[in-house]
Amino acid sequence: MIPPGPMAKGAAAAAAVVRRSAGDTAAEAAHRHEHRERLPVLIVGGGIAGCSLAYALAKRGIEALLLDQGALGSQGASAVAAALLNPYRGRSGKPGPFDLEGLEAVRRISDDLQREGLEAGVHRTGVLRIAADGRQVRSWSKLPGMRRVTRVPSPYRAPHGAFLVEEGGWVEPARLVAALVASAREKGARFIENVRVLRVESVGGEWQAHSAGGARFSAGALVLCLGAGRVAGVQLPHVEFIAGDQVTLVSETDLPYPIAGSVYLTAQRGRVFVGGNHRSPGTDDPQAPQLLRSAAARMVPALAESAVERVWTGVRAKRSDNVPVMEELRPGLWYLGAFGGRGFLTAPLLAERLAERLKGGGA
Repeated sequence: MIPPGPMAKGAAAAAAVVRRSAGDTAAEAAHRHEHRERLPVLIVGGGIAGCSLAYALAKRGIEALLLDQGALGSQGASAVAAALLNPYRGRSGKPGPFDLEGLEAVRRISDDLQREGLEAGVHRTGVLRIAADGRQVRSWSKLPGMRRVTRVPSPYRAPHGAFLVEEGGWVEPARLVAALVASAREKGARFIENVRVLRVESVGGEWQAHSAGGARFSAGALVLCLGAGRVAGVQLPHVEFIAGDQVTLVSETDLPYPIAGSVYLTAQRGRVFVGGNHRSPGTDDPQAPQLLRSAAARMVPALAESAVERVWTGVRAKRSDNVPVMEELRPGLWYLGAFGGRGFLTAPLLAERLAERLKGGGA
C-alpha cells in the first residue's frame, strides 16, 4: 500500500487546470472556437485516449482542440478509481500485441510528466498474479515476464501459487488524466468540457463536429475517442460493449502488491479497490459488490468483512480479439478506441503512434 501523504504540487496544479477549464460555460467556449480558422486536429472524447492524444500532439507542436461531454476523465471507464498496469493478463497470461510496449510508454510518459513537476499517479509496485489451478501455474511458468513466488507473503492467500510481474504496477486515473491535460495545455492544446457532439460530417475537404448546443467545430483531421459512446454520421468499427464494476472497500490491510486474479485489486490510504464482473450493459447485478468482495477475500482473507464504501459501474468497448483499434475510417477521420480493460495500459502508446501519423500527414 502506498503510504498516505499530501498530493504533490504538480498534481494539484494539474487538477486545478482541469477544474478551471470548466469555468466558462460550454456555450461561451464553443462560441469562441466555432468561428475561428480551421483547426489542425479535433478530438472528441476526454478519457484516457483523448487526453493522451492531446498530450502527444502538443509535444509534437500540433495544435488540437478536445471536446468532452462532461468533465475531463469523469466519464466511462476512465472514471474508475484505480487501474492495473499489467501486461500479463487473462487466464493465459500472454500479453496482447501492444501490452508490453504500452507499459513502457506509460512509464516513460510518467517520467516526462514528473520532470515537468506533474504527479502522474503511476505506481511501479509490481503486480502479483494468483494462479487458479496447477495448469495455470505450469502455463505461467513459461512466460519470461512472470517470476514464480516461492513464499507468498502475508496477507495474500494463493494455494496454487503466485507469480510476480515485476515491471507491472497500477495507476490513479484521475491524476494521470489531470497531468496529461496540464502538460498539453501548457504546450498549446485546448479543451472544452460539457460539449456533447451528436454528429460529424465531411464538408468541403474538412471534418465538422456538431454539438447538442448547436455549435460547429471544423478541423483538417478529426479523431473519435468515444469509449463506449457513439456519434451519428459515420460507421464506427464493430465493437462489443461489456459492463463491469469496481468497489471501494474500507480496510487498513497492507497490500505490498496489487493483485490480478479472478478479480483485480489494489490499495491506498485505507481503501482497497476491487474490480471485475463482466456482464451485458443495461443489466443490473445487485449482488456485484458482495461478489467482488468475496472474490477479493479468497485472495486476501482479511477483506472478508470490509465495508463497501462506493460502487463504480461502467461500460467498456472491446473487439472480440481484445486488440485495441487505431483506424482511419475515412480520409482525415480516425477512430481510437476499443481498449476494453487495457485503456491505461495501451492508450498512451497508440496515441503517440497516431500523433506521429497525423504529424506525417501534415495535420
